Amino acid sequence: MPRGVHFSNNWYIAKRYLRGGRRHRFGRVVGLFSFLSLLIGVASLVLVMSVMNGFHAELSGRFLQVLPHATWFDGQLDRLEPEQRQQVVASSPMMEAFVLLTAGGNQAPATLTAVNPDTDPSVVDMAPLVRYGSWQDFSGQPFGMLVGMQLANRLGLDVGDEVRVNFAHVRVLPTGLYPLTRGFVVSGIFDSQSQVDNEQVLVRLADAGRFLQMAGAETGLRLRLDSPDRPMSTGFDDREGWIPWQDRLGGLYQAMQMEKVVVGTMLCMVILIASFSLVASQLMNVAEKRSDIAILRTMGASEQSIRNIFVLQAMMFGLLGVVPGLIAGSLLSHGFSDLVVLFERISGSTLFNPNVYYVSYLPTRLQAGDLLVISVVSLLICLFSAWLPASRAARISPAEAIHAQH
Repeated sequence: MPRGVHFSNNWYIAKRYLRGGRRHRFGRVVGLFSFLSLLIGVASLVLVMSVMNGFHAELSGRFLQVLPHATWFDGQLDRLEPEQRQQVVASSPMMEAFVLLTAGGNQAPATLTAVNPDTDPSVVDMAPLVRYGSWQDFSGQPFGMLVGMQLANRLGLDVGDEVRVNFAHVRVLPTGLYPLTRGFVVSGIFDSQSQVDNEQVLVRLADAGRFLQMAGAETGLRLRLDSPDRPMSTGFDDREGWIPWQDRLGGLYQAMQMEKVVVGTMLCMVILIASFSLVASQLMNVAEKRSDIAILRTMGASEQSIRNIFVLQAMMFGLLGVVPGLIAGSLLSHGFSDLVVLFERISGSTLFNPNVYYVSYLPTRLQAGDLLVISVVSLLICLFSAWLPASRAARISPAEAIHAQH
């Protein structure tokens, strides 16, 4: 008679228990609900995370169409370390200030950025975004201005209209105090379909430089790096005056990141709830296997071996729910946009109004890192759920178990 039960035997017995079925119908029903709950929870988590990633990638791409990867105020490239300088793909001088625009009796605050139209396209190529007018008109017209679509609608502007720019500076003249203002002509209207269109205007550095200097505007460089995520990396973000594109969005970027974490945590609760039925299923399984446990204990199996058997069984059960859930969620995420379009056509409704969501469709994007995290978290929940029933099985006395069968 063997002195103990080894790991290979534990694995074999766990597989037999998993495939052996239940004597009681209610136990089979509980096990089925546990499996379906785990599968649906994992699939839902994968689908929602892919939608969140899709929205994040879509909005980030639109922001980067009009924003440089980083803005470095009062910065010079020769102040960077050699390895950091190699990561700078292009740079262009700029000046920036907050101004008040007036046109036709309408007023709106805006961020005025003065750029060099010859070098700035190497940093941010906005020419494809100009819907009315053109980048060439802007670069060649003295005191021309590019205005965001939403801002133009607020002010009632069209190409060729004059806009009065009011700088935050007062001129002292012999006749009194006068605000610093200058008229500009709308050369083009750009549309990135993002919130930047509501606050951004561009002018030529040669035209506005003198006025911006009088207004105490900040000077610096607009930079394009080898990766959009580079501005947040160590070595750049600790420099004075360094502003990555994420910070220029205010709290929107942080809100997008936090939303993903919160939604993912809430959906993990679905898997956690599914684990409750897994606990109940395993407890019923332990009750049914009392005689088998007694036999194993009399054969020399230790409490640890019994515990390992039921933990392995629960983990295999968890894999049976997690793996199909990952596959189902991945397939749904790839075809979910088409399903939404089909639903809109059948119902005749619009689920995503571009005026509200900035998109007219449902973007999805699967990331391998999310799949890995979902898998690990789901299996850890299954492991913790199995520990209580497995510990209870390990404490069963052989004599009590055999006595209960007679």
